[in-house]
Amino acid sequence: MVNITREQLLQFMKEKDSLEADLKALSDVLRSQGVGMDDSLVDGEGYPRADIDVYQVRHARHSIRTKTTDLKQIMQKIEAGLANIHAQAREGIGLETNMDQGLSLDTSSDSRNSQRSPFARVLVVCTGSPAEEAGIKQGDLITQFGSVDNSNFSS
Repeated sequence: MVNITREQLLQFMKEKDSLEADLKALSDVLRSQGVGMDDSLVDGEGYPRADIDVYQVRHARHSIRTKTTDLKQIMQKIEAGLANIHAQAREGIGLETNMDQGLSLDTSSDSRNSQRSPFARVLVVCTGSPAEEAGIKQGDLITQFGSVDNSNFSS
């Protein structure tokens, strides 16, 4: 399995948002014509309906079908990407090289503090957030947060 980066996942999400916006616009085209995906485009005598723009409706229907397929594919990529990123975090990919960045949010100095191993890695720190103000950076390792540590944390 190829490791997915956060940036790739965010790009997939942008593509998903774009597809959803396109689908909404295309649905609005059908709604403006007063037809749905399955309404007949011919009258009772088999002639194209005169009350709608048949070309526009056919084009919108085709685009909806293709974009729906594209949306399903991108959603599968997002699902796999999220699972991959969480698996990377669980497996500690990058933990070995970043052990010196370990972060304990507990300031007590009992003998266990030096023995703790990280149970979480910071993936994102938003600008202006309390975490940023506290000096937490992307990639930092969390060894303890309050009473939570690797012995009582489960993901």
